[in-house]
Amino acid sequence: MPTTKIEVNEARVPFLSDKMSFVTGLDPVGLQNPSSRAYTYLLKGLNVVSSRIRNYGLYCWLLKEYSKRVKSKDPNDQKDFIRKAEYIIALSSVSNGVEGVNGSQFALKSLALDQSEYQLTDGIYNESGTTANTYWAFPFGIFGQYYLGSMRQIRLIEEVADETGTALKIYRVTKKSEQLTTSGEDLAEAFAENIPEEKLDLLLSCIDSNVVAERQLKLLFPDFNAFMIRDGSKEQNELINLLFGQDDPVTIEDNQKSYYRRSTFLHVLEFCQNNPGDLQEHAFTRMAYYTKGNYGGNYSDTLYGWYYYQFNEYFRLASTAFLNGILHVLECYKNWAYLPDLMNSITNDILAEFFQKYDQLEVADVSEIFKIAFENEQTICDEMLKKEGVESMVDATALLVKLYQENANQIESLIHYVEYRGISSDYDVLSFYKHDFPRFKNLAIIEFLKSFLLHHVIYRHQNVAYRKMVGIQSTQKFILEDNYIRHISNFGPAYTASRIGTVIGFMKDLHLINEKDQLSKKAEELLKEYPL
Repeated sequence: MPTTKIEVNEARVPFLSDKMSFVTGLDPVGLQNPSSRAYTYLLKGLNVVSSRIRNYGLYCWLLKEYSKRVKSKDPNDQKDFIRKAEYIIALSSVSNGVEGVNGSQFALKSLALDQSEYQLTDGIYNESGTTANTYWAFPFGIFGQYYLGSMRQIRLIEEVADETGTALKIYRVTKKSEQLTTSGEDLAEAFAENIPEEKLDLLLSCIDSNVVAERQLKLLFPDFNAFMIRDGSKEQNELINLLFGQDDPVTIEDNQKSYYRRSTFLHVLEFCQNNPGDLQEHAFTRMAYYTKGNYGGNYSDTLYGWYYYQFNEYFRLASTAFLNGILHVLECYKNWAYLPDLMNSITNDILAEFFQKYDQLEVADVSEIFKIAFENEQTICDEMLKKEGVESMVDATALLVKLYQENANQIESLIHYVEYRGISSDYDVLSFYKHDFPRFKNLAIIEFLKSFLLHHVIYRHQNVAYRKMVGIQSTQKFILEDNYIRHISNFGPAYTASRIGTVIGFMKDLHLINEKDQLSKKAEELLKEYPL
């Protein structure tokens, strides 16, 4: 009896799952969270996307006005109010030639219609009443996605609750108090003081009427420009006081008060002063790594935290370089590769180039590698990031050993530092060099590499990807089945944002440094007022 041929991907019975889709992802070896915990602790109230410090004042003023003008307890009404204001400011900025502001791409398309006036609802909601394909997709706008969390953390705003204590998902500014160096009310008033009253009323009237005219967009500029903090203004002073105040303004006990944010700003200012022309985000964190908390012969708790951040970043970059190297080799296979054979091939290739590069005869044990005089960590890392495949993994091997050579005597102290502050992780650079690396020291070099690649790269990535899997989306870079492995996509190592870039941006907005990275008189005064 003839049988029916089943075509590829054809099913004659119900199939109860969708096809898996693979997405890029951000952290394939799961080492970014420890770095994130460190910079979140050291820079409370800042994040990598809250790029304009003046928006803190803008949102405080908008929330204060909303509380005065709208009595609704429906959080959607507040979202509507904020979204309209953001859309107007995006339109006004682009209309006056300012690009790069949030929402500017959609505003540019709206302005291309060349209308005499613009209905705000058309820009903040689509035809189905949702926020997809509008000026900003997140329902609570730019404020909700980028600023809300940081502004709550720094005690500028708080969530409103009803008589029973139930949170309403509506936000208001914090009131003036002796506890708060700068409250939400203080900042709202300072922001409003910097803008003519008729411009403030104009923006609010446009929100109320749900329409803004082309001529009004011209009138609103440049007063609502996020870059326009007037030097010497109350707004500038309140924002500086906010950033240089306590990390958590409501902490009362002296032994629990901390000023890591202020100290970080001061260290960055001093770095700028001592290293003209080199004010880059990772230049500062690499400096902190080499000082290991030593500042002018004294210990700096803040620099020690940034030392841990950069130490973990070097380890994350090396681990990701190994993953990318494996993927680069695996990509050359047309089909499945037998994992033990792949490991043998890769480790032999790494060691052959490693010994040649460092002019070494083949040595048997890992402990013998410690005798090699490697370049400094920054040089090894920079070279590693330029390469691919086996060449990149040779540098990653050198970086793993160099990190241990230079930091073994700091491991216990760093573990205490992160545990005491509640920012420790189950797996980070410290757990690796404390628990795993010592076991490798007595292994043959080839066995060390095989073990590291299998357990800390391949199996580690698979575990991380499984934990991140959502629905039918996966961040897997390979498929591993029955000891056979198959390539999906590559992922190259790269530095992550540390929030130091936000610090630099804030200092420029506040006129503490100029475009040539030179300190202003105000910045010099702050260094004298708060000696490190």
